[in-house]
Amino acid sequence: MEAPQRSEVARLMEEIELAYEAARLALSGYAITAKHTFISARQEHIALCHEELRQLVGEQEAMKLMCEAQDRVMKEEL
Repeated sequence: MEAPQRSEVARLMEEIELAYEAARLALSGYAITAKHTFISARQEHIALCHEELRQLVGEQEAMKLMCEAQDRVMKEEL
């Protein structure tokens, strides 16, 4: 993988993890209520990042990276 492509993958992974984290906190963090529209917006952003990631690294690698990102975020303590 070329260096510019690697940095693009890293940028996308950071965006994905931040979106997962925001959704996780909205569901179980300090937020009193989780707004459906807020969580839906995070999921839509994740889907857009996944599509970009898929174009860069292929479907299987993109799915693997997505699962790893979600796993990392969901294992974090609140």
